[in-house]
Amino acid sequence: MTEETKDPQRTVPKAILLVTLIGGAIFISMSYIVQVSHPSTTFADPDSAANEIARNIDGDLFVMVFLISMVVGQFCSGIGAQASASRLLFALGRDSMFPRRVFGYLSPRFQTPVFAILLTAVFALLALRMDVTTSTSFINFGAFLTFTLVNLSVVFHYRIKEKRSGLRNNLLYVLLPVLGIVSTVALTLSLDRNAIIQVQERNGQAIFPRNQDASDRDSTQTWKFRRLTNRSKLEREA
Repeated sequence: MTEETKDPQRTVPKAILLVTLIGGAIFISMSYIVQVSHPSTTFADPDSAANEIARNIDGDLFVMVFLISMVVGQFCSGIGAQASASRLLFALGRDSMFPRRVFGYLSPRFQTPVFAILLTAVFALLALRMDVTTSTSFINFGAFLTFTLVNLSVVFHYRIKEKRSGLRNNLLYVLLPVLGIVSTVALTLSLDRNAIIQVQERNGQAIFPRNQDASDRDSTQTWKFRRLTNRSKLEREA
């Protein structure tokens, strides 16, 4: 959205740094508060873990205040995501990277990329059918993939296309992006091994991947085993 920003060459880099620092401080503070209020990593239902944590902090009244704040926050976050994603699709359509007649179309009345907004909304609605684990995995995978491609674009643009050489250029446009690529790939592989645990129901038991040792299983997955076992018991009693 730099086209709508005043003095984007100065404002956008400053905004990126401020958002990173402020957002990081907020996430660290909230992580500490959550850990103090709920030291355990086991929840009755991970999909509603936030409600359980809020109830531990100050009872049902705080849960109500928390839910209202969460709805408002998610609504604002959704608007930001919708605007940025549709704006990116419009830019790609306008530059003929995507079909121009669809993605580059602007509403004559509102001057907004209608089809890009609708497409983004359709994909966003798919999240209604996902649980927390699946949606988090999609978000993390998409973020790591984006970071990897950004680092690759730095190498291709400055080192290959513009052919910048020298110690300083090799450090800035080759070594640092390669280190970034290595780190994001390592995080992606770590996510695939530790964060994504497939649980299958077979005769009322939770079956984990064979290559995963029992001591490495995420304790947050124990609720799935209990739920499946209880379901099997209820079916046998019925």
